Amino acid sequence: MSKHIDENLENSILDDLFELGLNSKEAQIYIALIKLGEVGTSKICAHTSLHRQFVYQFLDSLEKKGLVQNIIVRGRKKFSAKNPEVISKLLDNKKLIAEKVIKNIGKIAKVPEEQVVEVNQGDDSYVLSAFDLLSKTSENVEILIIGGNGDKFVKILGTRMSEYEKLRTKKHISIRYIGSEPQRQELNDKNRDLFSYRLLPGDFTDITHTIIWPDFITLDTFGVPTTQTIIHNPAVSVGYKEFFETLWNMGK
Repeated sequence: MSKHIDENLENSILDDLFELGLNSKEAQIYIALIKLGEVGTSKICAHTSLHRQFVYQFLDSLEKKGLVQNIIVRGRKKFSAKNPEVISKLLDNKKLIAEKVIKNIGKIAKVPEEQVVEVNQGDDSYVLSAFDLLSKTSENVEILIIGGNGDKFVKILGTRMSEYEKLRTKKHISIRYIGSEPQRQELNDKNRDLFSYRLLPGDFTDITHTIIWPDFITLDTFGVPTTQTIIHNPAVSVGYKEFFETLWNMGK
């Protein structure tokens, strides 16, 4: 590497070294050694205009980071920069430190899980989403539904309802549904495979269904327009499952 480094290039290298975790004095000393080769502390001080105390201090830290090495020549230490390829180790070290921090934070605090919310509007978008969610769901799982106007789902899917049910039963995805007493006759007449239901007394018919999947929930509102809100958060799903089971045990 040439000892005559363009000033702009040198400044760019210094900036990049700061980004990799070196402080300004470490970066200056490292660049000096790249340019000067194997030298003693006096030449480093002269080149960087840093006090000898700082030079000793940061040569030590650079050695610990694996960027600088020294040898004894006639009783005196000579320092030199290691092959620039070792700079990549700085990234590895930062990754290790980050992983350690994440692990330790997990021991002392509950970090909220990442949550993603999607919204679909309109009947066509709703139907596409219904099939997409079912297709991506694992086999042999259970979907829990706190219902309202159950016939709205069937009405929106229309002629594709049989296709939806065929895919669901093929994947052996079962449904438990909670509705209200006025829906009894309607649910008795449907006789869907892998489908069980319980009803709560009274009439709490609502335009919104809460559908609890293994790792997310959807709030399906059959208004104008039809709107589906998908909340991707396993913790939310677990909370709603507990609420569902409380209602299920109350139903008949």
